[in-house]
Amino acid sequence: MIKVNKLSYNNIMSDSTKLIGAVLASSTISALSTYLLLKYLNKPSESSNPNIQTETNNAPSSSSSSQPHRIHFDKDFAESEIRKIRYEESEKQKSLLESGQSNEIYEEQNNRTKLFYGEEAFNNIKNAFVIVVGLGGVGSAAAHTLLRSGVGRLRLIDPDVVTLSSLNRNALAQRKDVGRTKAQVLKDYFAKISPETRVEALQMFFTYDLAPTLLEGNPTYVLDCIDNKETKVALMYYCKQHGIPIISSFGAGSSCDPTKISVTDIADTFGCPLGRDIRRELRIKGVTEGILCVSSAEKNRKKMIPLTETEVEEIRAQKSQGVVRLLRVGTLGVSMPIPSIFGTAMANAILNSLAGLPVIFRGEVIVPPSMHEAARCAKLLAKTEHFLNNTPQSKTLAEISPDLLRYVLEQVWHSESSINVDSRGILTVARWRPERPLTVDNMVVLTEKEHNFHKKVKVVEESYPEDVVKRIDSVLAKERQP
Repeated sequence: MIKVNKLSYNNIMSDSTKLIGAVLASSTISALSTYLLLKYLNKPSESSNPNIQTETNNAPSSSSSSQPHRIHFDKDFAESEIRKIRYEESEKQKSLLESGQSNEIYEEQNNRTKLFYGEEAFNNIKNAFVIVVGLGGVGSAAAHTLLRSGVGRLRLIDPDVVTLSSLNRNALAQRKDVGRTKAQVLKDYFAKISPETRVEALQMFFTYDLAPTLLEGNPTYVLDCIDNKETKVALMYYCKQHGIPIISSFGAGSSCDPTKISVTDIADTFGCPLGRDIRRELRIKGVTEGILCVSSAEKNRKKMIPLTETEVEEIRAQKSQGVVRLLRVGTLGVSMPIPSIFGTAMANAILNSLAGLPVIFRGEVIVPPSMHEAARCAKLLAKTEHFLNNTPQSKTLAEISPDLLRYVLEQVWHSESSINVDSRGILTVARWRPERPLTVDNMVVLTEKEHNFHKKVKVVEESYPEDVVKRIDSVLAKERQP
């Protein structure tokens, strides 16, 4: 048994029991709303499916989804489930080996992944054991990506069931899966996509005291896709304490701009309210860096919608089951692509790490010219035009805006010297042919040294090699207005 710091354990467990009870209420609300909607649509509730891996307080697993689901958080139950899953997976692997064709099919299915990463790197991916905690829009997308990329073993952990409202972001769930556990739904679909992959599905609520059991087996990576702050902190803190590589997803709701999403160390995250709270909690526990995170710097575009009176009353009615405070305080709108991108980004970071590639390609960051840089070029161009052609600087600045020069720098010449793309130095913009007007189709980008030479040029054909003149003229011809 892994030893747990008693003080840290007590601090985290002070909220754990409350959270577990609260999830019971949250599951009840989701299940009840699903049942009522299906009844309204004159369809039978899918939770009557005998394959559902859930229990209710006083009924067998085939009971209606309108009844509260029992969320398991018992250590003995978790250990029993893991042993059962291992046996089932072992039997499945034996059956696949006996078929004789499984390995050949598996290799062909993952051929493109192997071609990209290389055989040695793909072996690392195939031998990896990844645990995904939280199987909503982010977690289901991440697990799905890892499966199709060839990860050999996945453990899926989530206490919740599929509801109608979760179908807008779950990677694979369909209407027929409403009422079934999220973990089992993914496992069933994964078996059809890649039966060779070992997939373990646990309908468990993660707590700090269950971490040694739920995260056992020396995982290669853990994905934190939980949407609750206290539980996220417990998972991240445990992994950090025990040297388990983990990547965490911050808030993916209330956003719609994928260009604001980034993969960074937790110390470099910014702009996310949930991330700010998590950093504060972890700092108190002595953790300030060393955890990879996917986050968005986008300003929240939607506010939390408060719970209805009916929902609040139903949560209060669960007090007899141990609920002492609310976990869900409202509902937040979600744009489907963003959680999916978060999950895919998390999976991609893990694949890069397993393949020995940088998780973040900092050396390949291309920053477009800023408006400040374009404004500097505009002022220098105005001074040059005044010096060479006696054109008032105010006239040049009025006709040639910084925005236009940014276009010339970035779009026409790709932030490189027009004369020699290998030239290095501060760039500026100048008139190409002295005899022609100063327009977009007669502007070049030069280094300071090239610019000083170009100011003395009267006829470009007499000052530059023929191939350089032809190349520049060819580029500028594309900018000429018809």
